[in-house]
Amino acid sequence: MIKSLTRTDSALTVLFWMMVVQASAGFVPALYVWVWPSAHAFAWVVVIAVCGTFSHYCLTSAMRYADATIVVPMDFLRVPLSATIGWLLYAERLDVYTILGAALILTGNLLNLKPNAPVPARAST
Repeated sequence: MIKSLTRTDSALTVLFWMMVVQASAGFVPALYVWVWPSAHAFAWVVVIAVCGTFSHYCLTSAMRYADATIVVPMDFLRVPLSATIGWLLYAERLDVYTILGAALILTGNLLNLKPNAPVPARAST
């Protein structure tokens, strides 16, 4: 859907409407569990919000310049990369499911980037 929207709208317009939809969808469920964050935590919430918004802006901009079959698989790389960062920076354990999932994602990305075989021409009868 993002790819089709980037044909007619700017990345900022797509980003704005994405945030409106997400905020609307999350408002009611958040009412049941909402607790105001501390000042320290609120600062981190702002950092996460800015970084998340910027990442969506980059993804939307990428959709304008490249085919979705290239952009989306590369976006899936964030899962194994996040696991690796968690392992390196926070000493989180990597279990067999994380490693298998990362291998599956990387294999799928590599297969998706492989060029398709040319289709042989049909003989006319």
